[in-house]
Amino acid sequence: SSTSSFDSFILESIRSLIPYPINDIHTTQIQLKLKNGGLGFRNSSNHHSAAYFSSINQCLPMVKDIFNASNQSSTDLVVSTNLLRVAEVDFYSRVPNDFRPLPFSQKLLSNEIDKLQFKALLSSSSAIDRARLLSISSPHATAFLSAIPSPKLSLSNEQFSVIIAYFLGLVIFPKVELCRAPNCSQKMDIFGHHAIRCGKKGDWNIRHNRIRDYIFNIASSALVEPVKEPLHLVRNCGMKCADVAIPNYPFLNMTGAIDFFITDPLRKDFIPHSSDIRGFAVNHYAHNVKEAKYSDLLAKDSRVSLVPFGIESFGAFNEAACSVISFLATHLTQRGGLKRSFSCVLQEIYSNISIILQRSNANIILSRMERVVV
Repeated sequence: SSTSSFDSFILESIRSLIPYPINDIHTTQIQLKLKNGGLGFRNSSNHHSAAYFSSINQCLPMVKDIFNASNQSSTDLVVSTNLLRVAEVDFYSRVPNDFRPLPFSQKLLSNEIDKLQFKALLSSSSAIDRARLLSISSPHATAFLSAIPSPKLSLSNEQFSVIIAYFLGLVIFPKVELCRAPNCSQKMDIFGHHAIRCGKKGDWNIRHNRIRDYIFNIASSALVEPVKEPLHLVRNCGMKCADVAIPNYPFLNMTGAIDFFITDPLRKDFIPHSSDIRGFAVNHYAHNVKEAKYSDLLAKDSRVSLVPFGIESFGAFNEAACSVISFLATHLTQRGGLKRSFSCVLQEIYSNISIILQRSNANIILSRMERVVV
């Protein structure tokens, strides 16, 4: 009962922060780890047996040695053994029948419970929700939730609540109605999905340019001599094929033509695939739109390599984007005077991009809401 009371207290606290209706399905997602698309508020009722089981299991041999060495009564040992069996039965009721972990660490046991809960949530969800969950559970998608607080990169209470609602699939708009963006004749769904795809207010360009400018500034700090919006990158061509160009990337004596894009895994034409394949939307768009658009042009100059830097609206990165970020983190770490590890710098870049992306998404949704002036 104490664990249930604690879980209820946590959920009520979350409800006080998020002014949108939360049901049991949303609660399940909230209680998943960040890397599984949750908010990291694990259900203690589900995990306490794993914690107790692993603790007693690791301590029991030492307890046996103590009793054997002192020739004391083994009553306490019997009690501990019985409690271990109770915890073991409770734990194995929450994981697959064939699961037999060695060693029995709490982290490993809880991870298995998380995996099972995520799998169950995924299998019981609609195609749209599966696409959402797969995108959110991609590496670094929830980096904004674990970011170190910063006055320069932050979310207001309103931005935070609406983007969490978007992540959880909560009802954001009270009813289906025409989109409030100027000259948009499309209907706004109750989940705000249309808002992310609506390009009638210039939101796409603003979001795109903020991410472009951040990467350019990071590249400048890394001293890799980036060029923003380079002209004549390819000879005898008036077409712009890069938002940022970086010399000697990805290889020496080559120039990486980085082209940024953000795509939505909940697009109707993506759903049949993005609901089954994690990262489908961002990889499909990179290959079929970006690479297809510039392949003939860049074939004329072997010194230029297209780098389609892609992110899904929920935060999933494609491999090209991850490679650029790792490259920049490596150069930042190698700079003289910088006393931070590669992993810290890498995580900071992902977190900052994630915050920029989700702050932009929140503004897109909020700008299409009816505002009540008091």
